[in-house]
Amino acid sequence: LGETDLGYRLRRDCWGRGLATESSLAIVRHGFEVLGLERIIGLTLPGNHASEHVLEKVGLRREGPIEFDGLHLQRWVIER
Repeated sequence: LGETDLGYRLRRDCWGRGLATESSLAIVRHGFEVLGLERIIGLTLPGNHASEHVLEKVGLRREGPIEFDGLHLQRWVIER
């Protein structure tokens, strides 16, 4: 896609501690303020409500469904 994708993976025993939100906020801030990015995207599997909630909390908005690498995904975006 040629875009910058925000992504994270956490072990299950680390879920629910705010780590994904905290790191995602830092990534978005770094991307805009240090790297000078204009747009950052996120991709989630349909039904992954926890990741959707994280992306919403850090300011990404749902842009629509896409197919990527044979997967049907939800696309999220934030612009500077």
